[in-house]
Amino acid sequence: MVIPAGSAQSAVPAGGVASASRRQTRSRTLALARDARTMQFHANHVSSSVSGDYYQVMFEAEEDTNDADSPYFLIQRQFETSDDGRCDLETHDEKYIGHFVLRRVEFTSERFSIEFDRPSDNLVSVTFCMAISDFEEASRVMKIIGGAIDLQ
Repeated sequence: MVIPAGSAQSAVPAGGVASASRRQTRSRTLALARDARTMQFHANHVSSSVSGDYYQVMFEAEEDTNDADSPYFLIQRQFETSDDGRCDLETHDEKYIGHFVLRRVEFTSERFSIEFDRPSDNLVSVTFCMAISDFEEASRVMKIIGGAIDLQ
């Protein structure tokens, strides 16, 4: 019997002994969570900026903090020189830092997620809340970064 995580049903049979399949299911669920390789956090502050040919969006758990462990994610792209479609990713988690081509970008008024071009540690998901006017500007910048809006 497979019971989804968070289900109200019990996986303990009527006899009161937990089955090996429940332990296996739980182990598989925990393994899948570890194998997902997605960096996730909630940002209390989102900002976007444009400076010449440089575009960036910043997601921060805490605005302007000096805490090196405070989650943040910065995505930026420059159009001054040919970049082969690569974006610069910077974050508190060193596994996700580098220059990558984006495979998928989703940006809504409540969530940002990307997948980039490498086999593992290639997913980022950030939740947030922001005013519609701020979202519209950040969305425009994100579309430029992701290539949905061509600057040429």
